[in-house]
Amino acid sequence: MTLLALDESYKAAVLEMGMSAFGEISYLSKIGMPDIAIITNIGSSHIENLGSREGIRNAKLEIADGMSEDGILILNGDEPLLAGIDGAYYVSMTGKRAYANVSNIISGENGMAFDITIGGECTESIVIPVLGEHNVMDAAYAFVVGKLLGMGEFEIRRGLMNFKSVGLRQKVSKVCDNTLIEDCYNASPESMKASISLLGKMARKNGVKACAVLGEMRELGSYSESGHREVGAFAYDQGIYKLFTFGELARMIASEAIQAGMDPKNVFSVDDINDYESLAECIANNTSKNDIILFKASRAVALENAAEIVKKKITER
Repeated sequence: MTLLALDESYKAAVLEMGMSAFGEISYLSKIGMPDIAIITNIGSSHIENLGSREGIRNAKLEIADGMSEDGILILNGDEPLLAGIDGAYYVSMTGKRAYANVSNIISGENGMAFDITIGGECTESIVIPVLGEHNVMDAAYAFVVGKLLGMGEFEIRRGLMNFKSVGLRQKVSKVCDNTLIEDCYNASPESMKASISLLGKMARKNGVKACAVLGEMRELGSYSESGHREVGAFAYDQGIYKLFTFGELARMIASEAIQAGMDPKNVFSVDDINDYESLAECIANNTSKNDIILFKASRAVALENAAEIVKKKITER
């Protein structure tokens, strides 16, 4: 539908090719015929249908099926499952040999800055107005695309500085004295941990307490229990002060956090996935002024419904 809406006034189109099974990205790629294709990471979303992370990689590599022979494939150089693909342009944050290397990452009050080196040439202090190292990596992919398309440094910098997160992806808002982070678009163990890491860093930097509201992660299949428990242990490791879980599957996040060492008095669980009111009441009654509160769950959980009720209750208390 997006492609059919394009006319000669457009110079470029950026398309997200998602999937939940084999063959879906191949189908989209053959429709879109990309000149440049990027695989940002290999997570565990939809592992229930794809069997393994290797299966997820193979499904994502279908993005090249519609490319011409001179098409450009850009890959995450820090993901071992993507290593060794001939002709790919790799981007790395860990110092591995790559086409582009990201370094000197700095987190500020309202965004991030980083350097990127391509072919021995370092571009310093690129700024993005969002937080989180996962966003730095995405900005690095965008920088590489801009360079490969012949854009100038100023153009690329301006584009990245003007970025705005949309919808339910890492929406940060201030409600009275509380900061809320709504990241309710989707969730996997990898994206959960990225959001929790960001929450912990923000809380430590501002000298306040971190509270995480974590809902179920869907479509993990046999990896579901270990994935939820992995997130619970990570939440404790990141210094999360209070943990609220939503849904029966998410209770495993709570139990693992307690097992790791989190104070049980600071862990709360609501199992009924439709009872947003009870969850919101629990959050409002057990958080304090200046706390930072993260909301994160799979899209099917619709955790933003609880976030909206929490905002009203915080305003009223």
